[in-house]
Amino acid sequence: MKAKKQSTKKRQTVQTNDSSGKQRSVLLLALVVGLFGALLYVNTYTHDFALDDASAISDNYVTQKGFGGIVTHLTEHYRFGYWNSSAVLYRPVSLIMFAIEWELSPDNPHIHHFGNILLYGLTGILLCLTLIKLFNRRNPILAVLSTLFFLAHPVHTEVVANIKSRDEMLLFFFAIAAFYSLWKYLETHNKAWMLGALLAYTLAIFSKENGVTLLLVFPLLLYFFRSMSGARIARLSSLYLIPTVVFLAIRFQVLGGWLGGGAKVSILDNFLVGAPNLSLKLASTFMMLGKYFLTLIFPWQLHSDLGYHQIPISSWGNGLVLLSLVFVGALAYFAIRQFAAKSIWSFCILFFGISFSVYTNLVFTIGTAYGERFLYVASLGFSIALAYGILKLFKVDLDQNLVPFSQFAKQHQMPLLLSLVILLCYSFKTLQRNQAWKSSYDLYATDIITAPNCAKLNYHLGLEQVKKGLVVKEAEAKQAWFDAAFQQFEKAIAIYPDYHDAYGQLGLAYFRKNDLGNAMRNYEKSISLKPNNAKVFSNMGIIYFNQGQLAKAEEVYKKAVALDPRFLDARRNLGSVFAQTKRFDQAIEQFQAALALAPNDATINYYLGMCYRDKGDPQKGQGYLNKAYQLNPALKKN
Repeated sequence: MKAKKQSTKKRQTVQTNDSSGKQRSVLLLALVVGLFGALLYVNTYTHDFALDDASAISDNYVTQKGFGGIVTHLTEHYRFGYWNSSAVLYRPVSLIMFAIEWELSPDNPHIHHFGNILLYGLTGILLCLTLIKLFNRRNPILAVLSTLFFLAHPVHTEVVANIKSRDEMLLFFFAIAAFYSLWKYLETHNKAWMLGALLAYTLAIFSKENGVTLLLVFPLLLYFFRSMSGARIARLSSLYLIPTVVFLAIRFQVLGGWLGGGAKVSILDNFLVGAPNLSLKLASTFMMLGKYFLTLIFPWQLHSDLGYHQIPISSWGNGLVLLSLVFVGALAYFAIRQFAAKSIWSFCILFFGISFSVYTNLVFTIGTAYGERFLYVASLGFSIALAYGILKLFKVDLDQNLVPFSQFAKQHQMPLLLSLVILLCYSFKTLQRNQAWKSSYDLYATDIITAPNCAKLNYHLGLEQVKKGLVVKEAEAKQAWFDAAFQQFEKAIAIYPDYHDAYGQLGLAYFRKNDLGNAMRNYEKSISLKPNNAKVFSNMGIIYFNQGQLAKAEEVYKKAVALDPRFLDARRNLGSVFAQTKRFDQAIEQFQAALALAPNDATINYYLGMCYRDKGDPQKGQGYLNKAYQLNPALKKN
């Protein structure tokens, strides 16, 4: 009897050891997969800020408060620290991370890029572990290949290489964490895992609003990968309504309404708003859906922008529109037909459709007609379908239990070879595309080649060329950059004649040439198209100030400050007008307001110190002057 008990105990020990060994093997495999994903983006570590990074980080005064900006990010809209108007976005999680990173290393893009690389690697680890759980009854090679295809897909470069798009990464990471935790709860019945799933989902929707589509993904996962009644699926899924309601209530409070107060969608951002009727808009929308699918299947030509007028409005007579419509319809039909059989194909199509639904412009018109970042979450459906399709093509038995990889590789060389070729192609393109994201200039200069008729690309390339011209010292090189920018602004206007920002920049270009007449005419044209352009009013003020027309300068500077109370240059210039006209108290008021926005601005400290001195209070002014000299010793020469 004793011997029998010892034998039973020994078998239990062996089984426990086997289980522990299997878990370690799976974890090691996931770590390798995650490392692969991180390595694909190591070459972005030394990149600069680019594209929308300015609005979230480099020009966001709240983010630049570091720890001190966290509460503000929680209680204000997404763009609050960048522009002085209402908005429709509320995504505090990524902004809080940026603020913490800024506190640790101010004005350093590398720490933010490192954060994206690390998060992408962790996403790969968690995704691999989660898919192995979801596909529990199938060979783990399906989960591994699905994760590898997802990590290597070049369409993700916009998300990982562009720091600002961490909101997409966080949404997906927390969504996967919620899936994993839910499965652990179903396995262990430990309520702590259910709470973890709800917390992860909460963080997902606070990372980006479209996380609410996960409300449909949870029941989808339970239906396809668990054997349970519809009633239990409904009960479990309904729990996620609790954090959803909390999020929507907070968002409503912060934005002041369900939709916030964002500006009307511009035709420059989404050419679909320029469609003359609903029929043409719908046809053009399907054209763009076709473009998304083409990019997903053949990701060889990538774009940061395909705005007005790179892709024209399309009609139903366009063959590509009809092809896209047929393709989307066929996918929907197939997903429905295979739904009852719980086919993986059906799951992949439905997951893609749910995740991508808010970006289609079919439900409502969003701020852009095309953005590769929108495919980030949805591309998981494509990645699983690709892996499953390859394995089924070569008749791999996915119901086979895990066998040593060496044995599996000998039995299934062709599917692994094909998968390797795809991964190599994806990886090469990803590494190559990463270089375009090195800086805003590199991005626009790269993308203008394949999207030359995009007005915004031409305009923003011109802005970057101006920046290049401002930093070079040689007069000839400086003028060459300014001339190149001038041509880009003119082309942007040729594409879109009502481009108010481009007129404003043309005015500035003429100002640099000392052609004040043309400068003022372009400024006035810009104002006629956009009467609330604070920057243009401020630039007009510079001309008036230099011409000694202080009353007119004061008028336009006041308009600029009224339109944007956080406009540093406008307040500084208005203060200078007051100081010139001996209204020192009013000048000090403007300089103090400017100093509150930029306490370490040497010029403002200097102006404030001089203003107190000229007012007759040199002792008070000396403190500001000392700080100005400390920040910029060259000011002592003035």
